[in-house]
Amino acid sequence: MDRQRLRVAAHAAHLQIDDPAAPEIEGLSRSTHAADALVEADQGIQRALELSMVDQVVVLERLLDHLQAVPVQEAEVVAELALARGRPDDARAAVLAGLARETEDARYRAQLAATGVAAEAARPEPDDAALAHARDLMARLDGIDTKQLILAVAETATARAEFARFGTPDPALWREAASAWEARPAPYQVAYCRWREGEALLATGAPRAAAAAALRTGAQIARDLGAQGVLREIELLAARARIDLAGAAAPEPAASDPHGLTPREREILAYLAAGRTNREIGEALFISPRTAGVHVSRILAKLGASTRGEAAAAGRLAGVIDEAELARLVRRSAG
Repeated sequence: MDRQRLRVAAHAAHLQIDDPAAPEIEGLSRSTHAADALVEADQGIQRALELSMVDQVVVLERLLDHLQAVPVQEAEVVAELALARGRPDDARAAVLAGLARETEDARYRAQLAATGVAAEAARPEPDDAALAHARDLMARLDGIDTKQLILAVAETATARAEFARFGTPDPALWREAASAWEARPAPYQVAYCRWREGEALLATGAPRAAAAAALRTGAQIARDLGAQGVLREIELLAARARIDLAGAAAPEPAASDPHGLTPREREILAYLAAGRTNREIGEALFISPRTAGVHVSRILAKLGASTRGEAAAAGRLAGVIDEAELARLVRRSAG
């Protein structure tokens, strides 16, 4: 049971779903503090399981209906829930509503800003407006005095790592964020950061062994916590990267080739040969379509090709395409 689910379950129990009137919302802070205390003590899993049948979509809709009435800490929970449900516009609305509240508590302002950056970066195709919102939130974080607050330091480190997802993911930033959460400690957030670190390592063409180490650490923490959402994401990523979470990573491709293609470029070249679009490549390799397009342009330049088809043909002639991987991709397309 992950942190976000536990907190929402506590809120749902307090709201009683059927009649979320203003007086009930005023008491939300009590359930928030109780849920946070349980999570920080690594307890409350059974209580969360007892409440886990609550329909989170219903909870989200009720809270959004009263968004202007909820305190700042509950606005952050609404943003987290909207983000988890793949609703970035609602997450943005909750973040802005929370930041509009007057509070001197740097913890909540840092949490809101970090969640907001994550929501903007999680959009399938972040546009200029998403980037502008994220930049504004990063500027707000820069204005928070985090020296005496471990939580605010960790949230700020996480936000920096999330912001890097607008371009090239940075595994070093995710390692820094994980270390900040370990200092608190907050194991759920550590598991999340290790997942993102593994994702960033794979996206930047790092050795699979490095990504495997991060993913295995995150998976173990997630299992211990019962955080099924993060564990599922780690398992999906590991499967697509051919990483055995219980053993060794799949063998690395050859270290070099006559055309100077990097391991990541050779991997993408196989997708080109299988007829994948930039968006499909991005979805498969956990990078943005824009980043996939940059890789494709570099591949064409290195192979002296003017089209994707020419690049695929040149790659096969040069023996730099993994034929087994290409066959797998073609079979998947046919299926």
